[in-house]
Amino acid sequence: MYNIQMKLHQLDLNLLLLFDALYRHRSVSRAANEVCLSQSAFSHALARLRTRLQDELFIRIDNVMQPTHKAELIAIQLGRALPLMQQALNETSEFDPATSSLELTFTATDFTQFSLLPKLIAAVQRQAPYLTLNVLPAAQTSAQNMLEKGELDFVLGFSHVMQQSKTVAYQTWYTGSYCTIARVNHPALQDGLSLERFLQLSHVLIAPWERSRGLSMIA
Repeated sequence: MYNIQMKLHQLDLNLLLLFDALYRHRSVSRAANEVCLSQSAFSHALARLRTRLQDELFIRIDNVMQPTHKAELIAIQLGRALPLMQQALNETSEFDPATSSLELTFTATDFTQFSLLPKLIAAVQRQAPYLTLNVLPAAQTSAQNMLEKGELDFVLGFSHVMQQSKTVAYQTWYTGSYCTIARVNHPALQDGLSLERFLQLSHVLIAPWERSRGLSMIA
């Protein structure tokens, strides 16, 4: 049995970006949209990659593009390599806010958008007038992974779990305190609110990060 080593110059590296997009989305249409190709062009590029790597890589099952075993192995290593390549390119380029036309993608909770974005956007318009800011709804289930892959540039308003990450930096922009909200003349609060009473009452759950635990209001 021979172990044939492929050299990078033997492969169009753009095909690796297509592979990565398809691995994440499991959909040709969504992956093609991400890399700005038509579905037809994407399919032709995928066929080239399949031929070059001598593997189907992705098989359509119930309208979902499922990776083969070889694709899974490639994805593990590629998931480490692509962020490093992106980092290498970014760290060697100078950033001039007055002339940069970068497109930055944020995700934020509704409260964070309300409290921070007006001041942030005003500051950006003054100092970096050609930047483009895209703001997406918060989705904690994938925010850290999207940051690490370079799909997001900033997450505004996040869980404390992300502060433990070794690959994501964070900075405190805003601090605030919580208060308890209840309807006027709530019968259980005539004598005030203790911790014991608070725990006994029913609550309306507010979970901005799509978790089973979150902020709450007394019902």
